[in-house]
Amino acid sequence: MVFLGLFLAACTSASEGDDSFTLADIFGTESTFYKIFSLQFLGLEDGTVIGAFMRAMVGLLIFAILFEVGTRTLFAAPAQRKFAGIIAGVLAIMTAIFLPDEILAGIGSSYAIAFAAILIGLPVVGGLWVIFGSVGGKPIISHTRFGHGLRIIILVILLWILMAVKNHALTLVGM
Repeated sequence: MVFLGLFLAACTSASEGDDSFTLADIFGTESTFYKIFSLQFLGLEDGTVIGAFMRAMVGLLIFAILFEVGTRTLFAAPAQRKFAGIIAGVLAIMTAIFLPDEILAGIGSSYAIAFAAILIGLPVVGGLWVIFGSVGGKPIISHTRFGHGLRIIILVILLWILMAVKNHALTLVGM
């Protein structure tokens, strides 16, 4: 509902002179939609916007975790859920306000590294399993000319993925 409201607000604010508007009017840099989700309305600089966004996300995550734990353990009765919400909200706000920027940057980079490892590792492990694995003692790819050609194609794709990651890592460290 929130996204629909923002979308409709962007549509109405984009059509000032005539009734026609484009996607650039809705999702462009001058639209309401862009200004809200880029946090431009706060009047912050680009580096500070990332910190503010990370603080909001960490605060939301802390609230969700503490509220769920509180409603399952200490405040299990339905009438006591409001106390779990208040305590989780206060602790989440305190955490978001007093968390240093270095820790926020560490949280962001560690999640990025974890997801990158998963997104890069799954195709590599899956490809190696298809090449060398077996199901019920029978190889996944048969030992025919087509099977050997398919293995070579999969190995070339895996090599391309690993070389792209290597080149990206070398540019990050400046080599």
